[in-house]
Amino acid sequence: MVEGGDLRYKVSMGKGGGTMRGKTFLGNAFSLGMLPVNATEIKLRVKIITLEDVKKLTENGFESCIGHESTASILTELLGKEVRMNRIPITLEKGDIIIVFQIIGRLEEGKILTRNEIEKLNYKFYLVEIEETE
Repeated sequence: MVEGGDLRYKVSMGKGGGTMRGKTFLGNAFSLGMLPVNATEIKLRVKIITLEDVKKLTENGFESCIGHESTASILTELLGKEVRMNRIPITLEKGDIIIVFQIIGRLEEGKILTRNEIEKLNYKFYLVEIEETE
């Protein structure tokens, strides 16, 4: 399921210079299982980013890989655009990014948060990017 339009964006590619277009994913977890299967060495970049950064990075579309309806609802509220639950496996390739939404602490199962509770929620966004593969 794809939200918005174009899933691609430009990233700088470190050592070799130049730019490469990659997919933008929005998720609530990162796993080593998301890395390319055939690569023997992978260089990742992980950076904490702001809500405003997330809004900019998702301006031209993104693919949701959010695994929980409640998390999708929170992100819809925070970002001001629809984020659907879409529990899918993904494989990141060189140049792709995944924006990981991480709630600090644990919510009650099935808890529906008010806008006020969402604004007080303790969370972080991480930008995970594959810079190089071998």
